[in-house]
Amino acid sequence: MNTAGTHVFRTHLNALFSRSETPLTNHNVAKEIRRRGYPLSGPYLSQLRTGVRVNPSNLVVDALADYFRVAPDFFFGPHPSDASASDGCPNTAIISDLHNLDLRRLLSACVGLSSQSLEILITMSDRLRHADRQ
Repeated sequence: MNTAGTHVFRTHLNALFSRSETPLTNHNVAKEIRRRGYPLSGPYLSQLRTGVRVNPSNLVVDALADYFRVAPDFFFGPHPSDASASDGCPNTAIISDLHNLDLRRLLSACVGLSSQSLEILITMSDRLRHADRQ
């Protein structure tokens, strides 16, 4: 990995930590990722965040993407605050700026779904909204 790519990965990873509504520690994130079956330690995560370690395996990238509910490519694209972040899609930047973590997680999970799947979710959402009012 080149130096620019190293900086991009580290910057994106740290941006995900800073966006969390609750304070995250390297230890706690690594512990949860291990619970999900990925081998990751707190010290190694710290080294990735500070740039001491610069070439995470695809498994580690996938584990971090899974934990933060982003695509693995997120770590290597434009800066997260860039309006064209993540595959050139401005919607992804909008989603990442949301303060409501549950809404952000829901919208992130919807990115890339087919039109048919999105229609199913919209219909389900309408039904849930109706049920909540009763």
